[in-house]
Amino acid sequence: MDRRVFWLRASYWTGAIAVLVAALQVVILGLFPFEENGDSHTSLYALGSFLLGWSLLLTWSGRKPEERKGVLLLTLCPVLTSGMAAEIYALVFTALFFTARLVLWIFQWGLSLLFAFSYLQARRTYPKWWSQRA
Repeated sequence: MDRRVFWLRASYWTGAIAVLVAALQVVILGLFPFEENGDSHTSLYALGSFLLGWSLLLTWSGRKPEERKGVLLLTLCPVLTSGMAAEIYALVFTALFFTARLVLWIFQWGLSLLFAFSYLQARRTYPKWWSQRA
């Protein structure tokens, strides 16, 4: 298997599993709310369905990874970046503790680096004489 395809598929599957876990977490939070606000249930289910759809999009992209490498940019730029910005906002303006979110931030940065590396590897072109195993 080509290294570019390997890294793309690794990115797609890692992202799909991570987003699926986040979707399940959001849906479970919607099932067992901490407050009795009906609007929060609706917004949590909407977020859960969005995350589930994104997980399916990443899984679908893994079927033809080189053709659909643009999905990594869509995941990296608006989705992961806005998630990190929301986390920083929550840290600064709420009572979140830095250490409580540190593991999540490390994971998000790791995903971002994996996606960027995979996308850049997929964009790299090799001459026809270049060995696929190199």
